[in-house]
Amino acid sequence: MAIPEKQDWASKLKDFEAKINQLGLDPTNSQPLTEQGKSNEWITGWFARLPPVAKWIAGGLGVMLLLALLRAAINLIALVVSVAVFAGLIYVVYKLFFSSSDS
Repeated sequence: MAIPEKQDWASKLKDFEAKINQLGLDPTNSQPLTEQGKSNEWITGWFARLPPVAKWIAGGLGVMLLLALLRAAINLIALVVSVAVFAGLIYVVYKLFFSSSDS
């Protein structure tokens, strides 16, 4: 039973090799893609297949996402600055009222 399976796999391998040769692909010359490259190719391929109106919609959604991320980053920076100013005020109040009474 193992011999027909080997012949089956061998014939399938020959079929695949014939298909590769028919397409003109050189499997020894291909370079592996990184995961980043694969996802970029998938996204660009998906975007290229969209109709023009859908491209405008996808672009608008991308801009909205970018602006939302920018707004979140600005809010985070504002929060850090506010906390720093508040900490500075607390320090000044502590120095004025509590440290001066010790000396």
